[in-house]
Amino acid sequence: MKVSDLRSAFLTYFVDNAHSLVPSASLIPKSDPSLLFVNAGMVPFKTYFLGQDRPPFTAVTSAQHCLRVGGKHNDLDNVGKTARHHTFFEMLGNFSFGAYGKSQAIQLAWMFLTRKLALPIDKLWITVFHDDDEARRIWIEEIGIQPERVIACGAADNFWSMGDVGPCGPCTEIFYDHGPTVAGGPPGSVDQDGDRFVEIWNIVFMEFNRSHEGEMSPLPQLCVDTGMGLERIAAVMQGVSSNYDIDTFKALITALQSLTDQPISQVAAQVIADHMRSICWMIHDGVRPSNEGRGYVLRRVIRRALRYAYSDCLVLPCLYKLVSVVTNQYQHHADFLSSEGQITQVLKQEELAFSRTIEQGIGLFEKVIAAQREKQITGEDAFKLYDTYGFPLDIVDDLARERGLTVDISGFEQCMHEQRTRSRQNQQFSSITTLDWLPSQATLFTGYDTHQAEAQLQLIRVDDASPSTLSAGQEAILIFDQTPFYAESGGQVGDQGVIESKNGRFVVNDTQRHSGVVLHHGVLEVGQFSVDEHCSLIVDSKRSNTKKNHSATHLLHDGLIAVLGDHVMQKGSLVTADRLRFDFAHSAPLTDQQINQIECYVNHIINADHDVKTEIMPLDEAKSHGVKALFDEKYDDEVRVLTMGPSRELCGGTHVARTGEIGYFVIVEQTAVAQGVRRVEAMTGLKAVEYMQGIRHCLQEAARSLQSPPDKLIEKIDKMKQQAKFLQKSQEASIIRAMEIDCRDCIQKNVYKYQDIRVLLACIDYDQAKYLRLFTQRCLATDKMDCVVLLQPVGQNVLLSVGCQQIIQEQFSAQTIFRALAEQVGAKGGGKSDFAQGSIANATVGSIDQLREQCNQVLAQLFIK
Repeated sequence: MKVSDLRSAFLTYFVDNAHSLVPSASLIPKSDPSLLFVNAGMVPFKTYFLGQDRPPFTAVTSAQHCLRVGGKHNDLDNVGKTARHHTFFEMLGNFSFGAYGKSQAIQLAWMFLTRKLALPIDKLWITVFHDDDEARRIWIEEIGIQPERVIACGAADNFWSMGDVGPCGPCTEIFYDHGPTVAGGPPGSVDQDGDRFVEIWNIVFMEFNRSHEGEMSPLPQLCVDTGMGLERIAAVMQGVSSNYDIDTFKALITALQSLTDQPISQVAAQVIADHMRSICWMIHDGVRPSNEGRGYVLRRVIRRALRYAYSDCLVLPCLYKLVSVVTNQYQHHADFLSSEGQITQVLKQEELAFSRTIEQGIGLFEKVIAAQREKQITGEDAFKLYDTYGFPLDIVDDLARERGLTVDISGFEQCMHEQRTRSRQNQQFSSITTLDWLPSQATLFTGYDTHQAEAQLQLIRVDDASPSTLSAGQEAILIFDQTPFYAESGGQVGDQGVIESKNGRFVVNDTQRHSGVVLHHGVLEVGQFSVDEHCSLIVDSKRSNTKKNHSATHLLHDGLIAVLGDHVMQKGSLVTADRLRFDFAHSAPLTDQQINQIECYVNHIINADHDVKTEIMPLDEAKSHGVKALFDEKYDDEVRVLTMGPSRELCGGTHVARTGEIGYFVIVEQTAVAQGVRRVEAMTGLKAVEYMQGIRHCLQEAARSLQSPPDKLIEKIDKMKQQAKFLQKSQEASIIRAMEIDCRDCIQKNVYKYQDIRVLLACIDYDQAKYLRLFTQRCLATDKMDCVVLLQPVGQNVLLSVGCQQIIQEQFSAQTIFRALAEQVGAKGGGKSDFAQGSIANATVGSIDQLREQCNQVLAQLFIK
């Protein structure tokens, strides 16, 4: 039975037995900060088990995607070493919230296994919690299992709890016996860790509530939480003892092997196949490679798979070619199928980034091993591999264990701690004083409908004091009972303006919010302010432009999704009066065509002059309507929803009344913020018009300078580039012709013989580094030199290169010779067996002869035995 058929059979069976079918939740837990990823089938129903929410059903079934990388459940290190561990797997489950008890839960599981799947009864073994007499009785008396096949186990194996306190209860597990040809003993025996007896189903009876004192009391109703690993039961149904031999993994491993002519080791094949599923589903569910949180988990998994691919001589990048194999295994999941292109793009970008450093990192590791006298790699060396070459600690640990070594984990963590400490010290943050002086009452914001309001001054704050009066020239923070000033939030900068009373005028240069209280930062320009007096608060005209830019930010977000795809997620924003900035998840620069499409999309909505509508609604209702919200942002139960044309988004900022007020929108810049995160900057209104006028002026000036009509300018530039390219090629041809003569002259004067090895050791004078390798190749071919060592001054540096004939490469590779020379003359660089090069920093032309003599001495020591 194929994996897809098995999944369908399980879900259909429980639907036929009065269970509601719930699709798999995202790997990213909803409103659960205690977990990075969903790691068990019950996680989406956690609030029901805890009694925090009332379930809309009494019995439910699902095939939940789970990820176990890091935290309490971490199977990363076991992948590839056992037959049944995975980072990503599907948990088949049925759950009861008072619908049935122990007897029916056990009956449902037993009937599915023995009747629906027709598993032989003599292949099944049972474990129960040693104090759960009821479960033991059901198995023996109701199901008819022989007593010796029902094994009592302790709390470590057969008592489940959600935490130190809360719902908990005993569990019963069903094991499958693969037979005596597989090593291992029954559960509870000394050999239970073998692969012969495999747990296929766990049924948890949540019937107690554990208090902080450790006392357990019965829950109002029994809940049932069951889980059966899809991959494990598939192995049983397909007659194999390893999960990696089931149809889905076999397809992946076959596709992987097709990428190389060399046989791939079993461990590497299993690691890569497993990790590919995790990678694809993490990216689909919105995770992007980064150096923190979920993004770092994804990066670790990708780089671990790449390390195994590299070690088995696969040419990187290569993993992205396997994405279609994974997506094709989920024909029932339309969203996942449609994500194939984006998953491929994100993965390929990450592969390319790591491919640039993996060879150097492996080289450093080998160097560390060669110099290693102890059986442990130091924390400093492990940290250098992490910090310089991007090797996560688990990759270093894998490499070390393969050589029979360990890693000083505590030393690594100390280096990490020291780096973070230095980073914090380098950030020149001003000290944050306590804010216990703030009023307890939140400030009423009136600025959605007006730019001006009357308010009572409640508090004056100057440095660390709260005086009753403020004099001219003093900087202060003012707090009022209400304000039209918008405090910085959601990417929108705080308002500026003036506050006037009959006695003075205060200039506001920034507005912030703490604990619901709005703080007006500024300076009293003239006069005097006193606590309790009434003032006029007036927001300046910049607010109008800020509103345009904020509304345009929403339209830009919508346009990015429309043009690039649903994977686009907001990663940050900044809205000022002059321009807007928007950071979003996307792995590649925007093309000119995409920028044009996004601008047209936004300007079309602007020209349509839609009403901008505001609604206050419950958060759950907003989400059910598909309203966009910031990823992982914390929201109140009641939220403000902004609708402008097709755009619907949660937002507390200030906006235009109609989209037509924005006027015009233009993207002025795009950059990369981090790997997988792009930044777009844009302008609106008159600022956008001024920007376009500036572009037109530059175009006209360029046209005049090149004596070409503006519409023919590209054609003229292309023609000039072709002419320049022709001249450059002519110049290079002349240099290459002259190089033939230079080679012969150089060989006549600079050949050294070290026993049987002929070496050309010379200084050459070309103005570009690219000629160094070409000159080396010419010299090697001209008079059958065994080795060519060249020094070439370029600016403040001297380039050093080494080239070798193939006949001596086994004994003396170019890389080996270069390292020996570099150690003596202070060069940095590297290469391969036939050619290596680098640079000697701050070397002068006058020191060339000295450098050449140093090289001569090193070569003599190297070649003369």
